[in-house]
Amino acid sequence: MKLRTNQLLLVLGTVLPLILLAGALVTMMVTNERESANRGATDRVWAFMTAVDAELRGSISTLEALATSENLKREDFGAFRQEALSVLASQEDWTTISVQLPDGQHMVNTAVPAGQPLPRAVNQASIEQTVQSRKYSVTGTFVGPLVKTHIIAVRVPIVVEKEVRFVLTAGIGLSKFQRLLEAQKVQKDWALGLIDQQGHFIARVPHLAPTETASPSLLAQVTQSSEGWYRGHTLEGADTFTAFVTSPLSGWRVAQAVPTMQIYATSIRAGLLLTAGCIAVLSLAFLYAYGMSRRISDPITALAASARQIGQGGGTAALPAKIAIDELAEVSNALADASSAIQERHTLLKRESALLKAADAQKNEFLAMLSHELRNPLAALTTASQILRQSKEGSDQAHFARQVVERQTRQMTRLVEDLLDVSRLVLGKEPLKLEDCELNRMIERQLAVIRAADSAHRQFEFEGVEAWIRADRARIDQVLANLLDNAIKYSSAGSRIHIKTRREDDKAVIEIADEGDGIAPEVLPTIFDIFAQGPQNIARTQGGMGVGLTVVKRIVEMHRGTVTGHSEGRGKGATFTVTLPCIDAPAQSEATGAEAPTATKNRVLLIEDNDDVRNTMAAVLESLGQEVFTASDGRSGVTVAERCVPNVILVDLGLPDIEGFEVARLLRGIPALEESVVVAVTGYGQPEDVRKSLEAGFDLHLTKPLSVGQLRELLGTGSLGEPHGASQTSS
Repeated sequence: MKLRTNQLLLVLGTVLPLILLAGALVTMMVTNERESANRGATDRVWAFMTAVDAELRGSISTLEALATSENLKREDFGAFRQEALSVLASQEDWTTISVQLPDGQHMVNTAVPAGQPLPRAVNQASIEQTVQSRKYSVTGTFVGPLVKTHIIAVRVPIVVEKEVRFVLTAGIGLSKFQRLLEAQKVQKDWALGLIDQQGHFIARVPHLAPTETASPSLLAQVTQSSEGWYRGHTLEGADTFTAFVTSPLSGWRVAQAVPTMQIYATSIRAGLLLTAGCIAVLSLAFLYAYGMSRRISDPITALAASARQIGQGGGTAALPAKIAIDELAEVSNALADASSAIQERHTLLKRESALLKAADAQKNEFLAMLSHELRNPLAALTTASQILRQSKEGSDQAHFARQVVERQTRQMTRLVEDLLDVSRLVLGKEPLKLEDCELNRMIERQLAVIRAADSAHRQFEFEGVEAWIRADRARIDQVLANLLDNAIKYSSAGSRIHIKTRREDDKAVIEIADEGDGIAPEVLPTIFDIFAQGPQNIARTQGGMGVGLTVVKRIVEMHRGTVTGHSEGRGKGATFTVTLPCIDAPAQSEATGAEAPTATKNRVLLIEDNDDVRNTMAAVLESLGQEVFTASDGRSGVTVAERCVPNVILVDLGLPDIEGFEVARLLRGIPALEESVVVAVTGYGQPEDVRKSLEAGFDLHLTKPLSVGQLRELLGTGSLGEPHGASQTSS
């Protein structure tokens, strides 16, 4: 089939879709016009309702101010009547001010001359509503029996000694609301009305008497929804779209009706123009397509060849230099864009592949490093346990083996704690316990510990100025320890490590500089990323798992501070700078030099199902001078507790028969153990675990493994005297 024939068929094939498209566009325009009218009408009725509510709030405020009158509190109704008359004179549209008892009996009514009998109030339901709700209320329209005209009533309660003693009421004429409505300048043939809770008109344009009720279609809509838009008929019979809203203040409704033809007029005109345009364009398209077939055949052939080249992966397509037909030019541009996109995608895929390989290599390196870091302590522990079996008690070999066990246990504990820390901190599950801290003292304490343990005799130089911060002391200690540990790890024996503090405006700045290995430029941007490390040799002489600086960065950021690292390159040392918000020094500085707690004599019950853990911890407790009882499961532990009445009970949560939480509840039910301290000892240390422990009745929540120092602190300090439910934890 010839191209010319295809062109004619193409034009014919476009007729029906274009007609359908034109119809869809006209429909869309009609819908959009209706929705636009809906939004505009709804905005207008809300604006008017806001004005009405403002008037009502003004009346409520005036009544509430009048309700504070001392004359009312003294029940001097004669004096209050004069006060009410003064207020009434200042309110143009108010007709009466009255005071009623909760049963409706008038005590004051400005419409009745002084000394004459006072009637009972009409609209008793609104009085009861005000009394019950102890809040203001707004009624619908009714005929005031004394003023003989339609009014609405605003009521506020008068509370005396926590009891609603009276109800203060203002009768307000409807002319105020009619003026508000007329000020809206409603267009001709539109209708705008304000109706009360029963559907009676308070005001309307065109005007209707207050005895009239809204149209049935409007009443049906407002009973179903507080706000809406519907098509119906006005009381005059006009076909309209009506927007309505309900006031949350008074329960009144405002409705605005717009003639249907006004809403559709613009859309109909646009639709006619669009239809005429489509017909004209189609006619020209038939004429133009007849003479264009030859002019477009060559470009189409060239474009087809280019498309095949792109499809076969031939790189950038060779496209015609100039095409006279706009549509074909667009196809040519699209093919050019597609060719470029394919090339960019190939480049992106290569880049992503490289990133995936790098991530996989980093993962493999981390797993190998983790294996190395865990195997070394395990190998040392295995060897030490064999030495302990073969050596005599008290020998040098036994002493050496115990030191190895303690040192390697601390190393493995630190590895696990580092991994747990980075998980908790990155996920934001570690709350801060803030207190006022003097920064230099914290650094000096860290340096004292490090100097005592540094066998390489590095030179630690410290200079600083007094700087106070509000921080979590344990976490800032962790930041200092990690940074100083890094400086030691990458510094040679005898080298200098310089620590300096200073204040910059409202910031405290810490600088830790070493003369060690330095950081390569390509590594420097990633040093705070998790598991990021510089190149390591097979011996991994510098150790670590690449999470320490990640923990440092997260802790500093949690304190609203910053941390940065700088190095001139390999072999030129590194400097880490921490900036934290500082505070003024407190009136009383923090206490220093507290004496280490000494263990006191306690009866301690240890409930633990793991034999090795139970026996070793019992031995440590006995070495601290404690009287120790043990149990291997929960129920036997409760039995032992009833028999020996310990004053400290250590309970593992994962017991074989019942959970440690249930053990705590059973122990708390024994009167003899009321003063005992019950401590959860577990490997779970998340905030949710601590919360569950305290709810179950534990006094403290400690995570394994417990050090001798922790046991000394637990058994020798004031912890044992704290009341049940204290939230101390250990990490």
